[in-house]
Amino acid sequence: MTEQREKVARHESRHAVMANHLLGDALQSVELMSDKGRCRLKPLRRLRASNAALVGFIERDYLEKLVMVFLGDGPSNGVDDYDRALEIALELNEGDAEAAELQLKHLARRAALVVQKLGPQITRLSEALVRHGKLSGGEVEAILSK
Repeated sequence: MTEQREKVARHESRHAVMANHLLGDALQSVELMSDKGRCRLKPLRRLRASNAALVGFIERDYLEKLVMVFLGDGPSNGVDDYDRALEIALELNEGDAEAAELQLKHLARRAALVVQKLGPQITRLSEALVRHGKLSGGEVEAILSK
């Protein structure tokens, strides 16, 4: 095991644990490749409800939690993760860059608190990911429920 592989495993484990905690049954898989990793979420099914305001609220809440998943490793540790989070924040704030940056700071702080709380689960999953290389959402759930 290389130090880089362990670092990538911890990074992807943060994403996976945060997704499991914040988004419920949204995790499809998490895996390590040679020098990078990937945390895949299940495709979001479009919400259907007669109350458009309720649907909008639920979608906004989901997107804010998704931003927290991207920011779980800190606002600057994953450039691609931060870019994805910024793209969503800009959409949520109708293109207002200043509002998006403020929202990202707020959500990054909330994400840091969740990561702190879930530290032991992140460590447990990271160790399993280094051992196995790839885990399904169900396998992640089983590891985290121990």
